[in-house]
Amino acid sequence: MATVTRHLKLINKNVTKRIKVHKKGNRGIWYPEESVAPYAVNLARFYHLRMLPGLNVQLTKNRTLRSLEAGQVVVTLEKTNLDWNKVLVQHHFPHLKGNDANFYFPYIHVIPKPQHQNFRLIDQT
Repeated sequence: MATVTRHLKLINKNVTKRIKVHKKGNRGIWYPEESVAPYAVNLARFYHLRMLPGLNVQLTKNRTLRSLEAGQVVVTLEKTNLDWNKVLVQHHFPHLKGNDANFYFPYIHVIPKPQHQNFRLIDQT
């Protein structure tokens, strides 16, 4: 019985072109500063945590920042107060080793629109 080996070179040719070197997904900030973000929309997604969640922003398990209310997006640079008992903090900030006294990091906030102040008095007793 003869084995066929004539296509062996074609299989091994250009192996590095078939390897995917980047991960799938759109990363970065999707709603820049001073833009209006709707309720429950992804604001940003990162490979490595580059921003922390602020007011009305939630950090999901796949490092996505999601808005909890509709409003204006604001990015600020603030002094951190990290909880070192959390695994996420220990994973993303191992270089600090519990010493975050003078550590500043960007926070992303969603400031909601002010609610109306028009109320009507129905019953007067």
